[in-house]
Amino acid sequence: MKFLLLIMFFLFSMNANAEQQRTEKFNPQIIKRIATQITIEDEDGKKYPINVRKVGKSLIYQDDIVIGEAVLSASGIRKFLRWDNGIIPFYIAANHPLKPQILQAIETLNRETVLWYVPASNTGKDHISIINGSGCYSGIGIPIFGDSHDVSIGPGCGEQGTIIHELLHTAGLFHEQSRSDRDKYVSIYWNNIKKAERDNYEKAPWYGAKDIDFYNWNSVMHYSCNEFAIDSSKKTMEPTNARVAIGQRTGLSLGDVVAIRKMYSSISPNRGKPAMTPQPLPALIHPPFCTPTPIIVTPASQAQCNTWRTQISNLEENSDETLDINERKKMFKRIGEIEKLLQTRGCNQ
Repeated sequence: MKFLLLIMFFLFSMNANAEQQRTEKFNPQIIKRIATQITIEDEDGKKYPINVRKVGKSLIYQDDIVIGEAVLSASGIRKFLRWDNGIIPFYIAANHPLKPQILQAIETLNRETVLWYVPASNTGKDHISIINGSGCYSGIGIPIFGDSHDVSIGPGCGEQGTIIHELLHTAGLFHEQSRSDRDKYVSIYWNNIKKAERDNYEKAPWYGAKDIDFYNWNSVMHYSCNEFAIDSSKKTMEPTNARVAIGQRTGLSLGDVVAIRKMYSSISPNRGKPAMTPQPLPALIHPPFCTPTPIIVTPASQAQCNTWRTQISNLEENSDETLDINERKKMFKRIGEIEKLLQTRGCNQ
C-alpha cells in the first residue's frame, strides 16, 4: 500500500511539473479553444491572415496574446498600434498579491529601456490593467476595444522574466521565434509538436528585422526548446547555432533593450521621463535542457568588457542622432555583434 502511494505521488508530481512548465497562457483552465482565422494589418497597410483561438469571449494568439474580442469577425482587420512616445499608463488591481514583483519589473523596464510605464491618472484614456487573473497573458499594443486591456499576472506568474515578458507584449513585442526571418536562426521540429498547438510556431510575416533588428536567442520573448512537445524529452525547436541556448525567463537581455529602442526609435526627448542610471543586466539562466554543453573560451578582461559596453552605448546614442536608415542598420548590426562577444566571452556572468 505504501509503495502504491509513493507511485501515485510520483506520478502526481510529474503531472504538476508538466503543468508548471508552461505558465504563459490565457485562462489555462478553459479547455474549449476553437480555432479560427482573422486578418491583421501591419503599419505599411499589408494584410495577413493569422490563426487564433476563440477562448470564451476572447481571441488568443500563440497562447498568451489577447488579440481582441470574439466579436471581431473573420473578415475584421486588427491593427497593432504602438504607444505614443513609448508611454504606457498602467493600473494595478487593488490588493494584487504580486504587486511588489510587478513594480520591480516596471522599474527595470523604465530604467533599462526607452519605455515609460506610468501610473494611470485617467482610466478613461488608453491604459493597461494589471490583474490577478488565471494564467499569464496580455493584450498587444494600444487597446483596440475600449480604453484598456488586461495584463494578467496570476498565480505562477511571479518570476521577473515572466512579468517582463507580458509587459513587453503590451508594448508591442511578439514572440521572438515567430519572426518572419526565424528559419535562419532556429530549426522547428514539427513532428514533435502537438498538432493542435502548431499555430504557436507559425511565423508572423509582419514582424521581423525591420521592427527589432537582429535575431535574439537570449530574448525574454523566446520560447524554450520543448514548448508544446508530444515527447517533452525531445526538442521542438533548436538554434541553428549549436553554441547558444534559448528560453530564459531571468529578465531582460541586452538584445531586448536594443529591440525596444529600435521599435520606439521616434520618441520625443521632451516627453518628461526622468533620467535613470542603467544597472548591469542579470546573468541569464536558460532551461538546462535547452542549454548546450559549454565550450571553454578564454574570458575577456574586465577592461575589454567595459570597452565593448561603451561601444554599444556610443552606437545606441549615434543611432538616435543619425537620419540615414542604412547607417542605422549598420549600427544595429554592429550592436548585435558586440552583444554576442559579451555573451560568449563571459562579460554577462
